[in-house]
Amino acid sequence: MTWIIFALLSIAFNASIDIVFKLLGTKIHPTISGLIVNVVAVVPVLAYYLIQKSSDTVMTTTKSGLIFAVVAGLLIGFLTITMLKVFSLNAPLSVAVPFIRISTVIISIFAAALLFHEPLSSRFYLGAILALTGFYFIFSN
Repeated sequence: MTWIIFALLSIAFNASIDIVFKLLGTKIHPTISGLIVNVVAVVPVLAYYLIQKSSDTVMTTTKSGLIFAVVAGLLIGFLTITMLKVFSLNAPLSVAVPFIRISTVIISIFAAALLFHEPLSSRFYLGAILALTGFYFIFSN
């Protein structure tokens, strides 16, 4: 399977969670909803693990992989808390999500170049400029 299928699914899940977090808004304290969200998130991951395990898929692990998985779990927890807090403070979905996502794109582009030494063409830099331009239009009156 190509990675693009999973990327498209990730987009759908990301957009859906943004909408659900906005719907949660002030209906439940961000700490409680964050706890519920992260505990329930174990269910699909565990189900996927069991499916993979039953199909005799080889699941390799390394010490550094485990460390990165723990760090990623902590970051997802912090992300959940901060996103829920954003919407509990009545941030508009149409402003908060683009602000967060565009910033994420810019940071990812720099991480690709600086940390992973991925070759970035002028198209990438043009994309970053366009993202920043979109950022400007979203926040200017």
